[in-house]
Amino acid sequence: MPSFFNRPNILIFLLCLVAASIVWSNTNGHSIFHVISSKSTFVLGVFFVADKNILQKLKSAFSNKMVWLYFGVFIWHAVWMNFSADKNMAYNAIEKKLSFIVFPLIFAGEKSLGRREVERIIFIFVVSCLFAMFYCEVIGNWNYFHSPIRNIDNLIYELLASPIMHPGYLSNFFIFSIIWLSLPWIGYQVKYEIPNWIRIVLILFFVIFIGQLTSKTAFLIFLFYIAWMLFKLLNSKLTAQKKILFSGIMLTSVFTIIGIVRLFLWGRFTDFFHWIPINNQIKFNQSTMARAAAAFESFQKVKPVWYKGYGTGMANQMLFDQFTEKGYTYLADPKLPLHCHNQFMRTWLDLGFFGLLYIVMVFAITWWFFKVKKEWAGMWMVVITFVNCATDDMLDIQSGIVFFLFFISLLYWGSRKQYESAYQAL
Repeated sequence: MPSFFNRPNILIFLLCLVAASIVWSNTNGHSIFHVISSKSTFVLGVFFVADKNILQKLKSAFSNKMVWLYFGVFIWHAVWMNFSADKNMAYNAIEKKLSFIVFPLIFAGEKSLGRREVERIIFIFVVSCLFAMFYCEVIGNWNYFHSPIRNIDNLIYELLASPIMHPGYLSNFFIFSIIWLSLPWIGYQVKYEIPNWIRIVLILFFVIFIGQLTSKTAFLIFLFYIAWMLFKLLNSKLTAQKKILFSGIMLTSVFTIIGIVRLFLWGRFTDFFHWIPINNQIKFNQSTMARAAAAFESFQKVKPVWYKGYGTGMANQMLFDQFTEKGYTYLADPKLPLHCHNQFMRTWLDLGFFGLLYIVMVFAITWWFFKVKKEWAGMWMVVITFVNCATDDMLDIQSGIVFFLFFISLLYWGSRKQYESAYQAL
């Protein structure tokens, strides 16, 4: 048998397949992209179990304290199914939370990864993002120039992203790619070398594409990152010439985003600056105010049972009941129900206040570990997810929860050799 076909190489191949497929998880159910995406994680799980050393791997995983921190999220949701009034909703919610078991278990149990392999897997994800960008652009331009009515949304915003998924979630993939591509400029140690010119070209491509997707959450994260990046650059040991070069690239990216927004997309952002009192006539397309209404009414609904919530999977139904009771004309439409659009409020409605605190604690501990170890890619993955949880149901959407847990697990347990002393301290 060729040396390539050994267990470590097959594991790397499957992990690359999962990483690449994350980008395509919400494509048309009959497409080859969706089939590969939906099956790749299952195949990875089968491969993990089909090993003569499975007991040793499980023992290694279960002895890791951080694994149990993530298992706790699934366990909490499983226990709180007992409070749910709708078991179908509860089972649907708990199915998504399986990712809190699957990825920590696989990555903590396997010991075949090195730092170079981790970075190669991330690079495969970046390449997949590049193909996804071209895929959306080709379909968007085709639809724009070959339809009787030229809808600008085919080139900017929802219709551009629609061949794959919602633009907000798609933007997260490109934000993470930009972060990972630019981190070596501030001393982030890498073993999978990529020429700087490739990094620069990919970053500029991705910045323009994020501008087209017009996700306000992504823009906010991007500005936070640029500010942090510039601070790190100015305090790095780079030569003055490189500091000027990389700072120029970062600032060019910012001005590109701002220019796109101001020239073409200002209408998408004006509602953010025009707050009005929350009332029952707010419409679904009033994005910022609709989210504010959802958060406000979620809080009103959870107050009577603040300590325990309504049970796993009940959040959206409770919010819909609240909208109906308060007479919301548009947001209570059963044909277009508004979800919580806030993971923290959704978790509070489902699990109660202490369940919410537990989720926040998971974020805080993970962020702290990555910060201390200067694993900036992992730290910013936590930031991306945390900010998105304030504006959407990030951990109840497949393209959100798998994206978060796969890369958190890859960067935490996949780099185990690099952080061995830290693991022993946990």
